[in-house]
Amino acid sequence: MSNPKIFTFFMVVSAMLFIAVSYPAYAVESSPSNTKRLNILPNITKFSDIKDNLKNNFQNRIAKRCEIITNNIDNRINAYNNKKNAHLKRYENLKNLILKIITNLEEKNYDVTQLKSALSELEAKIIKYTADYEAFIEALKNTQNFACGESEGDFLNALEDAKTALQNVMQDTRDIHYYYKDVFKKVISDLREQNPLRSQDNL
Repeated sequence: MSNPKIFTFFMVVSAMLFIAVSYPAYAVESSPSNTKRLNILPNITKFSDIKDNLKNNFQNRIAKRCEIITNNIDNRINAYNNKKNAHLKRYENLKNLILKIITNLEEKNYDVTQLKSALSELEAKIIKYTADYEAFIEALKNTQNFACGESEGDFLNALEDAKTALQNVMQDTRDIHYYYKDVFKKVISDLREQNPLRSQDNL
């Protein structure tokens, strides 16, 4: 009799252990909240990947934009420097020409006081032109400080400062042009009215 009772007891205990072990697993598998978590995890991972890709693409676009703007500014600076050098060479040639005229007229006893005064004024205008051009180049270079990683407003403000500096340079160029055209031509025309030989005879 003891053997059947032991066997029966063993079977009951085994059944209870099976149920006890199986129930948590079943609970995990059948729990609605856990099911949702398992389903959501892949979506979270996918969204994170998309976010990283968008961030990388945005940073790449910013870097590319920065490179393009910086290169454009460098090209403009080189072009403006070439223009400045060309203008300065032309002005230097003009000064040398006027100096030769003054020397020749002095040798012929012409009164070149007004011509010398006009030349001094021209030299002052050329100095101002050179200084304003340097200020413009510096303002243009300054825009590069805001082309990358800065707000668009700061970049536009720096660009506006460069445009204002360029307007000063353009005004200097016009001043030099019209000063030579109006003042020097009049001075030279007045010199033609002189008669240095007659003046020398009167002395």
